[in-house]
Order: sequence, then C-alpha cells, then structure tokens
Amino acid sequence: MNSPAMTLRFLGTAAAESYPAPFCTCVNCQVARRHGGRDIRRRSALLVNDDLLIDFGPDVFQSFQAWNLNAANLRTLLVTHGHADHLAADNLGYRRPGFRKCTELPPLAVYGPGDAMDIVLNLMGPYLEEAGLRVIPIEAGDEIEAEDYTIRALPAAHGGESHECLLYLVERQGRRFLYGTDTGPFPEAAWEALREYPPNLAILDGTMGTLSAGSHMGMAQVAETAAELRKITGEGIEIIAHHFSHQANPAHEELTRIYGADGIRVSYDEMAVDL
Repeated sequence: MNSPAMTLRFLGTAAAESYPAPFCTCVNCQVARRHGGRDIRRRSALLVNDDLLIDFGPDVFQSFQAWNLNAANLRTLLVTHGHADHLAADNLGYRRPGFRKCTELPPLAVYGPGDAMDIVLNLMGPYLEEAGLRVIPIEAGDEIEAEDYTIRALPAAHGGESHECLLYLVERQGRRFLYGTDTGPFPEAAWEALREYPPNLAILDGTMGTLSAGSHMGMAQVAETAAELRKITGEGIEIIAHHFSHQANPAHEELTRIYGADGIRVSYDEMAVDL
C-alpha cells in the first residue's frame, strides 16, 4: 500500500479566543466545558507530515505536548497573517541553543506576509542566526519550492488594505490541499489560482457559524464555497470546515450534523487526514 503524500494533523481548530472562551459563559462554552473531548478547541494550526507547520499561535506548544509530537523536524513555517492567535513570534526564541540543550535543529524557513514577517524580525532580529531562522516575506501570487513541497500563496479577504493575509495551496507528490483561513468569500484572484491548480482537499474558514461577515465565513459561505470548488474539481474533493468561534458555532456533534448535509467534514483537535 502506498504511503500518503501528506498527513495533515489539526493541532487546533478554534478562532482567536479558543473554545470554550476563557471569559465566557454562553451556552456553547458551557456545553464544551461539560462535554470535553472534541468540543475543546485550541487556536488553529496545522502540521503537515512532521516538517511543515501552518501558523504558529500561542497553543502550538501545548498541542505538541498533548499528542506526543515534537517540533525538531520542522523545516518550513507558513504564516497566514500577523494576528496573535496565528503568530506568537516570541516563542520562536525557544529554538535558541540555551533552550534546547544539545539538540541539533535543521534551519527553519518562515514565510508570510510582509507585516507578519516584520513582527518576527522585530522580536527575533538579533537571534535569527542562533535560532536557525530564515525569514522570507511573500505576497499573493508567489510560488515557493520548500524542501519537496510546492507552495502557492493566494489572496485572502481578511482585514482590509492595512492588513495582509494569505491562503496557501500546498502540493507534494501530485497531491494538493488548500488552507483557506482566515478569510471571507474568496477574491477572484484566489479563484483563478484554484482553477489553475485544483486541490484534492480544501480546509475552509467556518468562524462565523450561523452568522456571516466580510472577513470570515459562516456555514452558508462554506457551503457555497464548497459547491464552487466541486464545480472546478468534481465531487472527489474533500471539504473540511475549520477555525470555529464559540459565538455562533454549536458543539462538535451538531456541527457535524449541519455540515454533513452538504458532504462537509468538521475539523477537531488532533484530527489526522491522509492525502
């Protein structure tokens, strides 16, 4: 049996305040605290195989610890944008020799929008060499060859002109997935790239749940985006809803029922998908 080109592991699946939110007693948060399990969500991040990470938020270390993973093999970090739930740049400092004893690490290439990379440089500038970091600003339309991955940066609809955010198409061994969060409905330039490079799997922003907003998507927008992707790729594409806020997203079981009606899976922390 052939091994998968990529194994995707969801290290976290929540929006900015996590789920349940620490200062919230809404019905959804109370249910999550009572049920535990898949209703407990850390801030979103995705590990690909063991060497590529998408987003480096404040919960990544706890996710690695909880599931007996380590970050020693990471070679590529893709940052979608500079919001604190997606980029805890100061934690990259723990790659410095004083924090890892005798462990030798491969260099880590960090890619992302220019303003997000400025955050990394402002915090890590004096320590880049000893931490083994290469910081590379990119923009929508760029194509990267990173180890044995081909990565294409797509524009997102998130944060307006003063804030940069990217989606990523990641390809390895002829298989391709889209990491599509944080964003509202895709800009046309993103659709052009998806038509040229159709994905086998798409991970879509479901932050808003029963609501909608221009800089995130809810259930209706996820279903609409999934339908458009299926027009491009055929019914074989796998769609996964991801990045949930407690404010308008119910418990995991109910989310699974709602999204399942449109043939869409629902991510949960430690979910693993082979591609």
